[in-house]
Amino acid sequence: MTSKLTNTFALVAAFIVTAASFSTAQAQNDDRLLVLCEGGFYLDTGEVIEWPTLGVFNESEGSYEVAITYVGHHFASDMLVDGADLYVAVEDTIYRYDVNTFELLASQAVDGARKLALWEDALIVSRGDFDPLTWAPVSFDSYLQWFDRSDLSWMGEAPTSNGPAFSGAGVVIKNNKAHMIINNGFAWGQEVGLIGHIDLATGAYSETELGENGVNPVHLFDAGSGILAVNTMQYASTSLSRLSGGVVTTELVADVAAGCGAAALWDGAVVFQITGETTMRIHGADDLAPAGVWGTGQTSFYGMAAYPEADRVFAGTTDFVSSGGVSVYNMAGELQTSFSTGLAPGHFARVAGLDGVSETPVAAPRVELGRYDLLGRSISKSANAIGFSVVRYTDGTAQVQLHVN
Repeated sequence: MTSKLTNTFALVAAFIVTAASFSTAQAQNDDRLLVLCEGGFYLDTGEVIEWPTLGVFNESEGSYEVAITYVGHHFASDMLVDGADLYVAVEDTIYRYDVNTFELLASQAVDGARKLALWEDALIVSRGDFDPLTWAPVSFDSYLQWFDRSDLSWMGEAPTSNGPAFSGAGVVIKNNKAHMIINNGFAWGQEVGLIGHIDLATGAYSETELGENGVNPVHLFDAGSGILAVNTMQYASTSLSRLSGGVVTTELVADVAAGCGAAALWDGAVVFQITGETTMRIHGADDLAPAGVWGTGQTSFYGMAAYPEADRVFAGTTDFVSSGGVSVYNMAGELQTSFSTGLAPGHFARVAGLDGVSETPVAAPRVELGRYDLLGRSISKSANAIGFSVVRYTDGTAQVQLHVN
């Protein structure tokens, strides 16, 4: 006979997703910064170092609290806030929450979910992944899909026959078109440099080559009159590409790599960091010319976001195995404060304070999504093996169960 026991104290405290119990009362009248930490795991074994987390920094109090822990997901890949809606992409699932209560409103399985964008009633998702056993890129029938932004039900996709044929990342919506990075970044040594363009009204698809020096774009921005990409080549050089009026301009920055680190766009300039440097390089968004440096030169950044209207820049730092944190700067690059987070804080969203929000989140329907061992490996729902397992539910919670004879 098998019994199932749940330790609701020490064990669950370490693994449970905290969205259902997160108190929003203290944060609602203050500006908040949402921080999506990507987490960490060992690529060669799949062993989880730390699950991805979503945390909240209360700017007036200077406090940071974890709201959601994504047990069962090896990494988080993007976050997007639009009004009261919060969307999060984590490995194989996209979630929609109420941004003020963190109530889970909808979820949808999307293998290889990467970057998010919104257009009218659709949430657009780029895709890409690698096989942890063979290290080969996963081949998908479509690398760009879209879902109803309310209930996340299926709406459509761009198949490889009329859409991106390789994996990609960032998506920018401009003039009713989805512009998507195509870099084939999961196939080492086979990277490409393309921007895919999908007319969201007609479904027509086209691509733009970024040129010999435009291989492996990793960041994409709407630069006003054009689209701007930061390219990291084959991790030995860095370049910038600008696409405007059907014309591509690509400039080689230096024979040093930008990697997949921090970049942002503000005041008509793109700001990005070269691997190993501790200040950010500034280049004009229109002419791509060097325009100085930004920052105090104290550390390397993993991700960043700028909010000129609030005179704030938030930059994440991490060593990927034991620590993570966020430094808060003004737009002049002067450090204001810093705080500790989970591993790899790479995505940020600043939310203005609201009044009159309920202090108690509303409970969401609870359906089992999957089961995992303590290394994060999926196990059968019907498995009755002796030991601990983590059960993940659709309401954003998870539970550690102990199976004994």
